[in-house]
Amino acid sequence: MVWVMAIGDIIGTVDELDFDLSGGMLPKIIKIGAGRYAVVYSGYSNDGYVVTMPIAADGTIGAASDVLEIDPAQGRYLSIVHLDGTMYAIAYSGPNNNGIVITLDITA
Repeated sequence: MVWVMAIGDIIGTVDELDFDLSGGMLPKIIKIGAGRYAVVYSGYSNDGYVVTMPIAADGTIGAASDVLEIDPAQGRYLSIVHLDGTMYAIAYSGPNNNGIVITLDITA
């Protein structure tokens, strides 16, 4: 996390988590609950993944708590939106560059 003061000064990074050591391209993050976040991204071999983790209000990031490979063939340019409750929709470019939308139940 980087702090930006009202006058525009950037203070610095608070914490960092390497959630995928072999890839982590084009990540998108969304809040899924109190202090809980999900990140969708393209990992190794352009497979699509979603990972969850805690991030506290003070910027402290906990360890990744769950990882799901959502498309083992190809998952590029992922985007995630909250539908309702614990239901989320993820859109991405799949094998043969076709457009795919899936729904996932992600509990905080």
